[in-house]
Amino acid sequence: MASDPLRGTWLARQLYPAQVRIFARLRSTNEYTASQLEAGALAGPALIVASQQTAGRGQHANRWWSDAGSICATFVFPVDPHIPVGQIPLRAGLAMARVVARLLAGATVQVKWPNDVFVNGRKIAGLLCARMRACDMIGIGINVRTDLRRAPGEVQLRATSLAQHIKQPPRRDELIRDVWFALQASRQCDDWMDRYQDIHLLQSKRVRVESSDGIVAGICRGIDREGRLRVEEEGSMRAITGGVVSLA
Repeated sequence: MASDPLRGTWLARQLYPAQVRIFARLRSTNEYTASQLEAGALAGPALIVASQQTAGRGQHANRWWSDAGSICATFVFPVDPHIPVGQIPLRAGLAMARVVARLLAGATVQVKWPNDVFVNGRKIAGLLCARMRACDMIGIGINVRTDLRRAPGEVQLRATSLAQHIKQPPRRDELIRDVWFALQASRQCDDWMDRYQDIHLLQSKRVRVESSDGIVAGICRGIDREGRLRVEEEGSMRAITGGVVSLA
């Protein structure tokens, strides 16, 4: 599917004084960003965007499939010492969900812990976050005009795109700008937990979590201030920091 070109100069003006780097092709925007941070060649605030990403990944080393109609970007912000690292994925997922909800009036937009974004039960965006070198790194993949007919079968079954819900999705660079400011706002949001739990896909559902500590099955009771998933299992509460989560 033909895509709109990314306007690097326009984005740089919109996001000044952030560093903006746009590439025609990268293995992974997160991989590139991490290497630049490690080498001291990049600092926040910064934005790294690839028109094509060849080896992107999501949570738990899952591959993130994308095409020329997708957004593949990494947003870099200086660490706010008042925000625990576990909150970053949830705040970022909430920000992304709010941007999507503004575009898709009437659709059911939800987040699945920690930060996948779903529209009417299908995944539209995924995030992968990390904290390093005094920066929070937020990698985002968004299906905008993504041609899902070309995607692997398992992706077709569970994914959606903005183009499947509205005739004229926004330009990718305009959407990147909106996400940037939404991410900034999420860092200042005091009631983020309530907002998150209002749209949490897993809230009060029976879930199964496969983690390094084994399998936990129970009822999702929301999240805590550290960003952990709260699961009620046989009358006791467990706080889960990571793992593969599915509806049981």
